[in-house]
Amino acid sequence: AGRDDTFYSCTACHGFKLVAQQGMSRRQWDESLQLMVDRHGMPPLEAKERQVVLDYLEATFPPRAPAANRGWQNPFLQR
Repeated sequence: AGRDDTFYSCTACHGFKLVAQQGMSRRQWDESLQLMVDRHGMPPLEAKERQVVLDYLEATFPPRAPAANRGWQNPFLQR
């Protein structure tokens, strides 16, 4: 539920892959939508539509757990 509304709200300005690469909390998604309205001229979503979009983003693209080992790892190093 909400996939199509979210897709059409976001792809008016950029590719959906950009959205899918994000992993944010509901608060961060909400702030991101507001940033798009305030700085980039996105038409504000009506309250009900915003709720649907936020529900979808929160459920589908939640924050990612931090990677345990970042960067290059020496494959010969004994662990």
